[in-house]
Amino acid sequence: MKKEDSILISEFSEEHSHYFGSLNREWIQKFYTLEPADLELLDHPRQTVIDTGGAILFASYRGTIIGTVGLRLRDSGQMEMIKLAVKEEHRGLGAGKLLCLAAMQKAESMGADKMVLYSNTLQEKAIALYRRLGFVERPVEKGVYARANIKMEFSFRKDLQRINWFDRKFEFNTGVSAFESLAERLAGSPGLFMERIGRASEEGCQRKPEGKWSVKEHLGHLSVLEPVWRLRFQDIREEKPVMGPADLSNRATHEGDFNKQSLEILCGLFQEERNRTLYLLSGFPKEDLQKTSRHPRLQQRMNCCDLMLFVAEHDLHHLNPIHNLLNDD
Repeated sequence: MKKEDSILISEFSEEHSHYFGSLNREWIQKFYTLEPADLELLDHPRQTVIDTGGAILFASYRGTIIGTVGLRLRDSGQMEMIKLAVKEEHRGLGAGKLLCLAAMQKAESMGADKMVLYSNTLQEKAIALYRRLGFVERPVEKGVYARANIKMEFSFRKDLQRINWFDRKFEFNTGVSAFESLAERLAGSPGLFMERIGRASEEGCQRKPEGKWSVKEHLGHLSVLEPVWRLRFQDIREEKPVMGPADLSNRATHEGDFNKQSLEILCGLFQEERNRTLYLLSGFPKEDLQKTSRHPRLQQRMNCCDLMLFVAEHDLHHLNPIHNLLNDD
């Protein structure tokens, strides 16, 4: 049995409410200074979180509360994940991940379209976890939290899978300073897909509702496109006027017979292909990252970081239908 199998997640109760304050004070004071907004939340969790339409969850291990997380209702159908904390001596058991997953499920069940969070890049392990769970970076608004320098977002909207990729609009102005975070995001995608698939059945991942792609075909498609991305990164590096074209009919995916391959092989193939792409990018000097080439379909000039963002968004475009296919199975 995994240690995380012994962790239980429970909802807010007055009996445990004081843990929301004590666990968060412990880690905040270790790294930062408590802000007035912190004190209001931690001292009055029912009034500031529960009674305003949010939720608080607790993680217990062998009968002891070891972690907590909150959800605060925001405008426009959004939930903000707040105050994720796990006792230092109990870290490594998987409680943080389970609390995040439980919070995501709770937010979705409460009708949220999106879930947002604010953090600080000093919290490297936490941010890596958020990325593995599918959160993506968004611009941080001014004056939200004094210590927040990163905002992340996860969308629950099932209609995202109905948005045609070719109808997506992009504004490309990605700075070279984003290279490391984008590389980390690309590196985390194969693991994120594997985590979402989990212990799904081979048969379930071959299902083609309404004739659309199965889970396996989405995975196969991602692997098929990696060589295309690599060629386009090279085109940018060589400052070609226009990047090489892609097969917009997705013939290689339709003819790939991916439903006859195992999930293990398909996930491994995506990981292998993505590693090759990241290895290629790791050899680009900074000056090459700033070069541009025109995207043949979008008719927009893109630098390497723009294309990295484009690829990362394409990953998410296929993760959403996989998530929904598995939920409907």
